[in-house]
Amino acid sequence: MELINAIREIITKCEYLYPGIFMPEEVIVTVADRTPNDAYLVEHPKCFCFQFYDQEIFTIDGKQVYGKTSNYSKRFYVNGKVFTAEEIERDFADHHNLVLNAKDYGKLCYCRAGNWQPFDDNAEIYNLEIPNGR
Repeated sequence: MELINAIREIITKCEYLYPGIFMPEEVIVTVADRTPNDAYLVEHPKCFCFQFYDQEIFTIDGKQVYGKTSNYSKRFYVNGKVFTAEEIERDFADHHNLVLNAKDYGKLCYCRAGNWQPFDDNAEIYNLEIPNGR
């Protein structure tokens, strides 16, 4: 039996989320560290959320094979605003589905792209300063 010669490494990735029709669309990039890329976020104003995670990669005979993902960060909602179910019921009473979702999730985040997302203990708001004229 021949042993496989594999090299294992862990790389950090950032998943950027954009509004989609039924589910968010994602763009995943490899990053050097877990520092938010403000320049990317300014250039992509529809990006409403990002999250970091680690990706295991094995190199076997010159080919890369992806392994497990782990060590997920919180979800960072860019310049979002969090509403409780009570606030949504009071301020958006005529939006029936929104009120029902708020009751199911407890809190929702109104995102900078104009969409709503559930907001829980694994999420936080990331305040991005937008340069003048952007």
